[in-house]
Amino acid sequence: MKNIILSNKEIIKETVNFERIVKQSMQQKAHPFIKGFKIFKGDIPVIISAPHSARTIRKGVVKKRDSVTGTIAYLLHKLTGAYAFVTLHLDKDSNYYEDTKYKKYIKKIILEKNIKFLIDIHGCSAQRPFSIDLGTNHHETIKNIDKIISILKNSFKKQGITKVNEDFFNFKHGTQQTMTMYASYYIPAVQIEINKDLRNFDNNPELFISLINALKEAVGKILHLLES
Repeated sequence: MKNIILSNKEIIKETVNFERIVKQSMQQKAHPFIKGFKIFKGDIPVIISAPHSARTIRKGVVKKRDSVTGTIAYLLHKLTGAYAFVTLHLDKDSNYYEDTKYKKYIKKIILEKNIKFLIDIHGCSAQRPFSIDLGTNHHETIKNIDKIISILKNSFKKQGITKVNEDFFNFKHGTQQTMTMYASYYIPAVQIEINKDLRNFDNNPELFISLINALKEAVGKILHLLES
């Protein structure tokens, strides 16, 4: 795994720049000649997915984006060498519908590159009673490899992020086809809901950097676990 070192100042600069790109790109709707997302090619067998980085369409309604989630995926790509999938243009919600280009490309990369693990990044409001929620459908989507949850919780704890919940949001087979459920047909996968307070790099850059450092460490340790 890469171990790229960025200073705190560089991380915030990258965040500001990438958020600007997302906000500009999502003004344009995806069409047959423009995919609604961008793939950042990696060199380790891990995918970081951010399907709600831009606004999405679900049942004919345009839904707000999960701010900064695409930037988090991009930063983890840059820091670890993981593949990153980031929505950039208004398109069908790939965390709801099964037959989307986003999901097809996720499957393609999983199979072609022998991907070992997927993290699906989402955002929730500041009013939620947790900082992080780890969605695994009671460890089903991580193939009951409980050590994955331990690694994530310990990585967050080391950075002072202690309000870590599990399965606050329920997703089951036969209902919404979440990215995590879809990916888990092939590999272990976890949906990480990140409280808006942690994503607020403008008002609390130190907390945002702690989030990135925790996720970076977890990616490396989970990959080591699955490859050992």
